[in-house]
Amino acid sequence: MDNLPPEVLKRLRELEQLVAQLQEQLEQRDKENAELRAQLGRNSGNSHRPPSSDPPTSGAGKTRREKRKKKSTGRDPGGQPGHKGKTRQRLSADEIDSVESLRPDACRGCGASLAGANLDEGPERHQVYELPPIRPLVSEYVLNSCTCRGCGARTRAALPKGISWSAFGPRIHALVGALAGHYHLPRRQTQQLLNDFFGLKVSLGAISKMERRVDAAMTPIVDEIVEAMRTSDAPTGMDETGWRKAGERRWLWVAVTDKLAVFLVRDSRGAKVVTELVGEGAGGRCIVTDRWSAYHRVPFELRQFCWSHLLRDFQKMADAPESEAKVTGEQLVTLGTEMFRWWHSLRGGTLSRLAFVERVEELKLKVDALLRRGALSTHEKSAGTCRDLAKHQVSIWTFARREGVEPTNNHTERALRPAVIWRKICLGTHSDAGARFVERILSIGATAQRQGRNVFEFMEKAVLACFGAIPVPSLVVGQMGT
Repeated sequence: MDNLPPEVLKRLRELEQLVAQLQEQLEQRDKENAELRAQLGRNSGNSHRPPSSDPPTSGAGKTRREKRKKKSTGRDPGGQPGHKGKTRQRLSADEIDSVESLRPDACRGCGASLAGANLDEGPERHQVYELPPIRPLVSEYVLNSCTCRGCGARTRAALPKGISWSAFGPRIHALVGALAGHYHLPRRQTQQLLNDFFGLKVSLGAISKMERRVDAAMTPIVDEIVEAMRTSDAPTGMDETGWRKAGERRWLWVAVTDKLAVFLVRDSRGAKVVTELVGEGAGGRCIVTDRWSAYHRVPFELRQFCWSHLLRDFQKMADAPESEAKVTGEQLVTLGTEMFRWWHSLRGGTLSRLAFVERVEELKLKVDALLRRGALSTHEKSAGTCRDLAKHQVSIWTFARREGVEPTNNHTERALRPAVIWRKICLGTHSDAGARFVERILSIGATAQRQGRNVFEFMEKAVLACFGAIPVPSLVVGQMGT
């Protein structure tokens, strides 16, 4: 090549540079294509997307359908011979509103009249439940006035205790609040339901005013729940999802224990909301979350990474285009599935706590080795996931160290799911007042349900207290430390 003319050598060098540039561009395009293919393959099984976002042809949807399919046993569908059925228990005589005794008119064999025949002993009894026709009870209060003979002042009678100047009573207020915030009905459907079921004509403006009164009734109750959540020492699950206020991005947060639930709408997805919900450092309790960085405010030794999220991360690695990351992900998925089998056996009483912990200790060594190997993968995202998990392994195994801590955050996501459905219906809120109503009605509804209380009946008590009829009810008394 040294004998080549200078202009040829120059051209060769230019071509070499061009080839190097094209190779670099090709590698970049291959990397981008691999990432785009990975994005197309993402679903609820290998990412944190909800199952509702899966198209019918997705791998996750197909897997769920296959799991639901049962191998045919050749038996007819329905209850099998020997299966103990469930029958509604008959009510006692003092619980029945009316009884109608019937007798046959003619013999079903020969058709002869049975008018004079004696009745057999042990008749069959059939009880039918029915809703009575419902119409509002309307009470009128005549407020008479008197003029004082001494000073001439005119005094009018006051309304009875517990009666407000609203045209609607506490039960209607409670029903409107529950329909809006607990059953997620829009105002127009609430208006239609009140008319169709109860013959009650209510304007949309009146419904809005009732919601504001219900909100005022809920305020002291929810303030008490919030304070109880901050001081609780029970394991707590936390999660957050998107919300909208006047079309702008907001976040709906939730913190739950086995007896309490607190919802907050905030403009931040940051760590300050974590502190607002559970206090500084979580008060020494265990917090079950996903791996979102806002929860790093909680000490890692007090955190439990949700294993449902971890399995999706592992599956994402198993779906990676790079072979080493793929193998590592598949093995981690296998180990995670094995752990869940042991956990269900522990919950079902077929595996002791000691045996479970011993098996998990062996599992930890295998997971640690796989995470360290995965951290060396050339697939950047898989390697990053493994490095982060290897660094914070203490948060993977908290459920094995602390009895009473769940390995997943599923119960928190279940508490959040009704709010997500409500968001899809109402598209968020329009004001700060609307956001506060959302927080309070969700907190009271979820807390009452977790304690096995009737939400409507509790809402009625809250409104009665707001109207001055009874003391403010509590969802915290007897629940501290839970």
